[in-house]
Amino acid sequence: MAAIHITDIESAINWWRDAKPSVDGITACREVLALAEVYALLVYYHESECDDDSMPAAALDAWLGWYRTTPDAPCIAICSTSQGDAVCKGCGRTFLEVQEWTSMTPAEKRTTWRRITREGTAWRFNRYAERALDGAVPAPPADPADDARHAVHRDLLDQPGRRRVQGVWPDVRRGPAVDRDDTGGEALDVAPDHPGGNGLALQPLRRARRRGHA
Repeated sequence: MAAIHITDIESAINWWRDAKPSVDGITACREVLALAEVYALLVYYHESECDDDSMPAAALDAWLGWYRTTPDAPCIAICSTSQGDAVCKGCGRTFLEVQEWTSMTPAEKRTTWRRITREGTAWRFNRYAERALDGAVPAPPADPADDARHAVHRDLLDQPGRRRVQGVWPDVRRGPAVDRDDTGGEALDVAPDHPGGNGLALQPLRRARRRGHA
């Protein structure tokens, strides 16, 4: 079980919007709709990550469709772990991550990618940044009009006691708002009514266990 960050969900939504544009400016493709449901719950409950093993199948398939367009390994052929380093100077992965990369799941790989990108200390991000361009997938041009929306999302997610959302049940009865305790307990209730046709619910929350952690 690994965590998929909300920024990956958003990137996948935007990729599918470009891949399958709306024909009328209103109707979205099924991949966007599946991902948007998970994304909306993450924002609503001030969460930043969801667990890949409990995402709805349609959302996970859509996310994997985007994932396959991204570079697989961050290696730039400067492998200092082979010389005894615990962390590779070239790509920023740990020795264990380098050794087990081919057996890691897409979500586990994206977790590593997110960490090394945020750290920004590996040579692929500075001294040898030109090597990282090989095999890179061009991103769609940024829309300045999205800046305000992104700022709101960052504010929503910058809250104490955040927990990972573990998937969605789209066809359930509506009920009172989910219990928002920050003690790491389970969210057993259903989200409040909303304008859509279905209520949205959370499965019991469990911490995502990352490779190498208890």
